[in-house]
Amino acid sequence: MGWLTDHPRERGYTYAEHAGRALRVSGRLALASIFFFIHALIPAVKVPPSLNFTAMAQFLADRNMDRPPR
Repeated sequence: MGWLTDHPRERGYTYAEHAGRALRVSGRLALASIFFFIHALIPAVKVPPSLNFTAMAQFLADRNMDRPPR
């Protein structure tokens, strides 16, 4: 089962910790994607400030910086 646990272990996480972090990031990206899709069709629907491009870039940078070094 090394193929499933090698990557998380290399990053200093258990499988469950890695899965949790990845799911949180993917959930936030999915939510942002839905808002941008709706905004594209109905411009009056504003993208929440916490999901705009700048906030998402900062969120991803923060998530990447708080992981342990390889």
